[in-house]
Amino acid sequence: MHNEPTFEQSVGQHLVTGLQGVSLDGQFIDLVRNHKIGNVILFSRNIVDKHQLKALCAEIHDLIVQETGVPPLITIDEEGGMVSRLGPDATHLPGAMAIGATADQGNAYTIGRISATELRALGIQCNLAPSLDVNSNRLNPVIGVRAYSDNPETVASFGTAMVRGLTDGNVLSVVKHFPGHGDTDVDSHTGLPLIEKSKEELLACELVPFKAAIEAGVPAIMTSHILFPGIE
Repeated sequence: MHNEPTFEQSVGQHLVTGLQGVSLDGQFIDLVRNHKIGNVILFSRNIVDKHQLKALCAEIHDLIVQETGVPPLITIDEEGGMVSRLGPDATHLPGAMAIGATADQGNAYTIGRISATELRALGIQCNLAPSLDVNSNRLNPVIGVRAYSDNPETVASFGTAMVRGLTDGNVLSVVKHFPGHGDTDVDSHTGLPLIEKSKEELLACELVPFKAAIEAGVPAIMTSHILFPGIE
């Protein structure tokens, strides 16, 4: 018989945290022990090579299972192209715009399967990809080649193909950056963009890929930190 989780355990299962270095440190261990944090995101700062990364993922898994009784969800941003955390040991996969330029959705599916195979082998279960942003603003400083296209239908078809590839490889896909980061000239990592589009305009462009992904069964969506007064 399993005991019902405490309030703290339930909250911890809904949180994702990072760690500072390439091994478990005291701060991270205390965070898991005291607050029952159940999920982790990895960045380039946490990775030396594939052997170290696989060992780190195993240590994270064992610690969180020991402290919470539930296996963790270990996540990473591995879009391919300019957004790749795994380093030179991993297959260097092309980014979204390069894949879109092939005009073959099968390539997006294949990239998803390759990515999933490598992530699962390392102990990572969730990829914060693909980007479903429509590259409609050429002055955009943060999306650009991370988008499949400036056409929402193309983004939808290629994005859902990669989602299927990841899913078939037993890796969770988290599409981003809802409701769309394409039509801005401000980097939301350094400022607060404002997109003044009506709901109808968003439905005709930015939201098309996300609607397709939801219909395809994507398990999760990452939101953007952007102001959308037309729908807020």
